Amino acid sequence: MSKSYGFNVKSKQTQVVGVLPPDLMKEYFPSCSDSNVYLTPRRIRHIKKKHAKDLLCFGKHIPDMIVRPDYVGRSDEENLKNKEHIELYLLPNLILPIHQINGRLIIASFYHLDNHEYRLKERLDDNRISTYSDVEIPSLLYA
Repeated sequence: MSKSYGFNVKSKQTQVVGVLPPDLMKEYFPSCSDSNVYLTPRRIRHIKKKHAKDLLCFGKHIPDMIVRPDYVGRSDEENLKNKEHIELYLLPNLILPIHQINGRLIIASFYHLDNHEYRLKERLDDNRISTYSDVEIPSLLYA
C-alpha cells in the first residue's frame, strides 16, 4: 500500500508532501538522491501571500501533481537556466515549480496559469513541456 501525502498550511515545520517518480528523478535530478518533495514554511508563506486563492481552491491536488502530473517541463526564465528545476502541470491550468536546493527537492510556488490554452500549446510546440500521464491533449489547444 502506498503512502498518502498531504500538508498543513499552518505548519511551522518543513513537510514532505510527496515523492517524485523515479523516471522524473533520473531525467531531471540525476545528481539528487532524495526523491522526497518538501514544502518549507517560507514557501508556504509565499504561496499564501501571492497565490492564496489557488492554494485554497486547488492545494489539495499538490500531492497528486507530484506523483502523476499531466505535463512535465522546465522554465525558460533566464534566472533558472543553470538551476536544476522542474515544472509539473495538472490540467487544466495548475503549475507546481520544484527546485533542487542543497540536495533536496523544494516546492518553489503553486499557481494557476492564466491564458492556459494558448500558453500550454506554446510550451508544447516549443518542446518546453511534454506529456507525462496518459492524458489526451485537449483538442482546443490545436483548434
